[in-house]
Amino acid sequence: MSRGSKVTTYTIGHAAKAAGITTPAARLYEARGLVEPAERTPAG
Repeated sequence: MSRGSKVTTYTIGHAAKAAGITTPAARLYEARGLVEPAERTPAG
């Protein structure tokens, strides 16, 4: 990554809505290993 570039982050709710699924479904897919776990911020 080049210096000064920004990374866009999304809440699980925004990501789920963009994918057309519910937040619980997104969490289930992550728990079952169907998608790679997201990086977590220090806040959680």
